[in-house]
Amino acid sequence: MENLYRAVKNISNILGTIVQYITVVIIIFLLALSVMQVVLRTFNLPQMGIEELMQFPVIWMYMLGGACASFTKTHIDCGILDSFIKEQKILDVFGVVKSILSVIVCVITIIWSNSFMEYSIKTNKISVVLGIPWVIANAAIIVGLALMLFFVIAEFIENVCELIKPEIKEVQK
Repeated sequence: MENLYRAVKNISNILGTIVQYITVVIIIFLLALSVMQVVLRTFNLPQMGIEELMQFPVIWMYMLGGACASFTKTHIDCGILDSFIKEQKILDVFGVVKSILSVIVCVITIIWSNSFMEYSIKTNKISVVLGIPWVIANAAIIVGLALMLFFVIAEFIENVCELIKPEIKEVQK
């Protein structure tokens, strides 16, 4: 179990770091497009297509940002159980249950987004001004959800290991 934990943790760290860097590059690209749009407006030059072009990296940024939140465990969490339950073993059990529910939600959402992607491919929709295929933006949904699923499964493995053998997490630090 310890080897599985270490392997998943290493892969998760590498993949998470790559996703974070890609997200930063997308943010910088969006910033550059915004600056370009302001400059073009200042000189009263046409800005046709910039808003449309920005839609695609924004969708990618949003979905990869969700994956980053899953990787860093900074996603929305109520944390109300911590206020009422003081015993760590019970909190660990709830952590496993939360991970299982997160995996189920991710899988269901991936199935739905897969149907949406099939529809997108079948209809071959393109953007109005630049003619960019919308499948590029729709792929972000599946990629982002798949990454979230991986990080949630990694968290599940971590939670199970912590429940079974709490000192495993200390070994990795």
